[in-house]
Amino acid sequence: NLVINAIDALRDVGGTITVSTGTQRNATFVRVNDDGPGMSAEVETRAFEPFFTTKGEAGTGLGLAMVYACMQRHAGSVELVTAQGKGTTFTLRFPPTPT
Repeated sequence: NLVINAIDALRDVGGTITVSTGTQRNATFVRVNDDGPGMSAEVETRAFEPFFTTKGEAGTGLGLAMVYACMQRHAGSVELVTAQGKGTTFTLRFPPTPT
């Protein structure tokens, strides 16, 4: 869903999507970054709200809500960093697996 959203954000303007993985602060992360138009402060505030969409009839508003819920179920977190004209980065953090 994060990659599809990035593709949609870049559809009319072009740009680059970068997917990266790694470990940081004792957790594994997956990061999806695009250098597209970014989000306004209002959209950023509501991004994970169920049924909120900026895609009109083309969107259900459930994609990011499902990403958020999935991360919570796995005791992880999702971080959103965005600004208009500066792109968007989502970072999914997964806790270490108990041994």
